[in-house]
Amino acid sequence: MILGGAAVGAYFLMRKATAAGNLVFSPGSISDVGLAGSNPQMILTIIAQNTSNTDLLLNSFAGNLFSNGTLIGNVGNFSQINVPANQATAIPLTVQLFPLGIVTDLITAFQQGSLRQNIVLDALANVNSFQAAVKLNYAIGA
Repeated sequence: MILGGAAVGAYFLMRKATAAGNLVFSPGSISDVGLAGSNPQMILTIIAQNTSNTDLLLNSFAGNLFSNGTLIGNVGNFSQINVPANQATAIPLTVQLFPLGIVTDLITAFQQGSLRQNIVLDALANVNSFQAAVKLNYAIGA
């Protein structure tokens, strides 16, 4: 009896972990840029597409934002967001920008004669209490 209960529990735990891995993340849009006190920040959204038949709960999202390999910001959202089954949900992220990193990246771009910016979001999402790695790449410029 105990073994059967453990097997059922393990099955449902495995389904939740598998469903968390079925989230597809894609870039969204920038909705706000400003100052939080004296620190520059922006609000951007990413889109989480749930391709499973299970509703998912995003408990938290945290990571770093890079431009051409230079750290330019820290990204986070620590509010729970429901991602319904077979639907896409916009997730707002607060980005605390690092001015020194941005200036360093711009100086390097001018020195190399290229204004192309390869933006990389490298983060972890806590989905249904499981960690899911998120890596988004976005290129700007020529």
